[in-house]
Amino acid sequence: MWTGDNMSKWEYLKISIPMILTQNLAGMPFSGADVGGFFGNPSKELLTRWYQAGIWYPFFRAHAHIDARRREPWIAGEPYTSLMTEAVKLRYSLLPLWYTKFYESSLTGTPVMTPLFYRFPDDEATFAIENSFFVGDLLVTPVTEEGAEKSNRLPPRRLK
Repeated sequence: MWTGDNMSKWEYLKISIPMILTQNLAGMPFSGADVGGFFGNPSKELLTRWYQAGIWYPFFRAHAHIDARRREPWIAGEPYTSLMTEAVKLRYSLLPLWYTKFYESSLTGTPVMTPLFYRFPDDEATFAIENSFFVGDLLVTPVTEEGAEKSNRLPPRRLK
């Protein structure tokens, strides 16, 4: 399952996260978005950030319309090629986690990628957070803003 044919724009990177979280909660854990956007040509920065976010999508692929520029990391040139390659290497290093989460999901129906409120339902603040999520016990907050160098997220507080 994927989020549909998206555009090569920052806002589509940003909305991909809540869309994939919704698909996971709706019982479709193997879901993702077209990394880099399907239509249009992303900037090198956008493509790099999308790779860095996309490695956390349960279904990870760089995909584009036939008339769009290719999305392979080696086409972007340095430093972008190295940044995207490192992201893909991280994805592969986490394959045991992905296999475990998909196996658990197939047995229990639980999402593979979960919103913060799934883990912290008593913390009302987590219901408004759309740019952070968990994969297993890993808290992920991708950079989804142009020009940003980091993305901050404090762990939710646990309420009794």
